[in-house]
Amino acid sequence: MDIAVIITVIGAIIVAVLGFIFEKERDRKAKLHERKEESYKNLLFSLKGFFHGRHDSAMKEKFVDETRLTRLYASDKSIKALNQLLDTMAKDETTFGVSSIPNYQDTIHELLGKFVKAMREDLGIKTGLSPKELGRTEYVNKT
Repeated sequence: MDIAVIITVIGAIIVAVLGFIFEKERDRKAKLHERKEESYKNLLFSLKGFFHGRHDSAMKEKFVDETRLTRLYASDKSIKALNQLLDTMAKDETTFGVSSIPNYQDTIHELLGKFVKAMREDLGIKTGLSPKELGRTEYVNKT
């Protein structure tokens, strides 16, 4: 066998193996991104159990479960922002009611916005919005 043929075959094998490895890594990253996105979405939806007079125990329990799951996939920055939000919420169990913390709702919305901003960055979404804009929640009266 000619040395050029051997080198060509070995080169083709190396290229194929590297292509396979890169494809597997790309698939792994895509799946991780999907898990993060799903986890973040579920966490944000479950937060509505705390907002605007809708104190829903089942939704709050789902939120707690989702915070645990989010820690598996979230970036460090997202987890730190989530911890700040949780720490502040834990200081006042009336959540969004009368609070001992001045401007409690503004504080919570700001911390929620920081968390949303960290999640967006983790998902690769660039934003120029402030935490205040991202943490804003709306209530639609369905009566």
